[in-house]
Amino acid sequence: MSTDWFSYCITTPEQARSIVNSQILRHQENIHRFFNRHAMHDVNLYITGSLSRKEPSVSYQNGQYSLLSDVDLIAVIKDGDSAGHPIRYLEDHMNQIMPEVSTSLFSIRSTDLPTVTSLLGRDLWYALRQPIVQAYAVDTFPPPCVGQREKYEAFIHQLGSYLLYPENARPTGSALHFRSSRAVHEIKLTLEGLRCLIEASSGELLRYRDVYENRESHLVTAVLSPTEVYELFRRRELFDGSPSNSSIKTVMQRMVAVLFNIAPGTGQGAAVVNALTERLQRSSSIIDIYQLTVPMLLWMSDPLEGSQREAREAFIDGWRNLDPSQLFVGSAPYEDFIRASTKTNTLPESHFRHFLTEIRRDYYWNLRTFLFGYRRQLAYAGGDNHPVGHRDRIGD
Repeated sequence: MSTDWFSYCITTPEQARSIVNSQILRHQENIHRFFNRHAMHDVNLYITGSLSRKEPSVSYQNGQYSLLSDVDLIAVIKDGDSAGHPIRYLEDHMNQIMPEVSTSLFSIRSTDLPTVTSLLGRDLWYALRQPIVQAYAVDTFPPPCVGQREKYEAFIHQLGSYLLYPENARPTGSALHFRSSRAVHEIKLTLEGLRCLIEASSGELLRYRDVYENRESHLVTAVLSPTEVYELFRRRELFDGSPSNSSIKTVMQRMVAVLFNIAPGTGQGAAVVNALTERLQRSSSIIDIYQLTVPMLLWMSDPLEGSQREAREAFIDGWRNLDPSQLFVGSAPYEDFIRASTKTNTLPESHFRHFLTEIRRDYYWNLRTFLFGYRRQLAYAGGDNHPVGHRDRIGD
């Protein structure tokens, strides 16, 4: 069990490291008490996310240091699932007794471990080497392949949450995975985008630290200067609530342009929309369509780029290509959207945002079936065994 969780941080003060290391130690001691109380001998518990990568974020408010990153836990159950199992109560228990630390818990059967793909699978594979609680031996398995498309998936996850939900929104049936703090979310979103532009230095795990080490690469500097990257890390590693000096919309437009190999300059927005449109024409998959239409929101209300109409038309045409058999809860919103889009192509941007919030649950349901190995999505680098670094795989 680690005692120093900041091995890959850059700017975190020593005092903050010491205080938060002790905070995490208390958190883990409470976890062990919970396991002992319930005599669980068929569950291993691992930590993932930024803590597993040894690069957590710390908040500094009212002169106090505290862990800002979530404690993301994964319970690996030897037999069966979590239904009726005491482990399902761990998340609520930890959030009640240590509300200053946000704890999340995900459960999986040990036999399903080798089937998990994408960045989630790679994080899980890496986490197995550092258990918090180990009750039994887990079989090893090869690390899941991570390519450009998997990294783009993580970026779209953050971009969709940021664009579709207002600050301080409350969870609903369709509001999956968003952050209440706009400023924190902007940092996370920017870093996930920048991770799409680089490769892991270790070959094992792609850390935020790798972004910093590559801050002078031509792909990263097309989005942020090296000084801006340093400032991004300073704000993330010790967050004090201060706002960014950069326009997040401009940064995201640059990010998407780089991801689709569009050069800067006049007409960049139209070129990005054309690139997204060309890829949309190839697919009827909700995974592809959602991931390619979310970025179009960045140009729908940008008069400087003059591509609002093209973005709206491409968005509508892309969703018309959808195979509706992939919908489970969004059939009615989808039919309403297509019907309204047929009548006019001057729908307000809010109409497109509302539609994506309604269809988002279907996107995540379909994505989950891929991430957990229930079916293959050959467009993904992991699906057809392409290595990290293939930058032409998005939407292919």
